[in-house]
Amino acid sequence: LNQFLSPWCLFRRKKSDTPARSETDVAMEGMSSPSNVLRVLVGGHEGDKSEAMRRQTDWERQIENLDQKEMELHQTQLKLIREQTATFIRDLGALRLELGSLKGKQVAMEENLGFAPGKVSLTDRFAIVEKFVCDSAGKQDA
Repeated sequence: LNQFLSPWCLFRRKKSDTPARSETDVAMEGMSSPSNVLRVLVGGHEGDKSEAMRRQTDWERQIENLDQKEMELHQTQLKLIREQTATFIRDLGALRLELGSLKGKQVAMEENLGFAPGKVSLTDRFAIVEKFVCDSAGKQDA
């Protein structure tokens, strides 16, 4: 029987068990029976009831404030994501235009260097560029 303690036994203390009383012991002193525990939890006194209602109102107000702040945070995050997406799309469009311009310039330069319109091997390209550099150096010396 002593092996199975009911929860209410935890609130009862024998004076011989502990020589000095802790704050917990003092707080639990009024909870020696289930009805006392229930009275403390529910708020048996009018002052306790009004205090509990005031705390509940404060908690509800804090929860509403936190909900409002959370909603504002989500709205700000969505606005930031929209702005970043718009900036990304604008920059991507600019990069596409710049890449198209560079490709056009590359084609024009390859035509000026005498590259065939098809693909030219890397060795042939080096030979053509080397020839172009030599010809340019010869023109500057003359």
